[in-house]
Amino acid sequence: KFKTYYSQLRFVLREYERVMSLVIPVIRPLLRAHLDNLDFKIQPGISVLTWHSMNIDGYLQRIHAGLARFEELIHKINEIIEFRIEKNLKLISKTLLVDVRP
Repeated sequence: KFKTYYSQLRFVLREYERVMSLVIPVIRPLLRAHLDNLDFKIQPGISVLTWHSMNIDGYLQRIHAGLARFEELIHKINEIIEFRIEKNLKLISKTLLVDVRP
């Protein structure tokens, strides 16, 4: 059982690092509330839970669900930035505002 918990906790840490690497630094301040919520969900594993705790399974389930929701949010934000904002900025940058002829 301990090996299972250990491997699941390692997986959660790797997932957390992977998901956090998807966050564009520019939008990090905008996601402060979501990051705080995720940190709140992680906190019991840092301070309260021990290997003999009875609610490790519930903790892991909450962390997986929180990471999945946060990752979905990040993907949606990144898609908006890439396909709407950057695409429109490129289109605007190619627009000729003044036609200067010699």
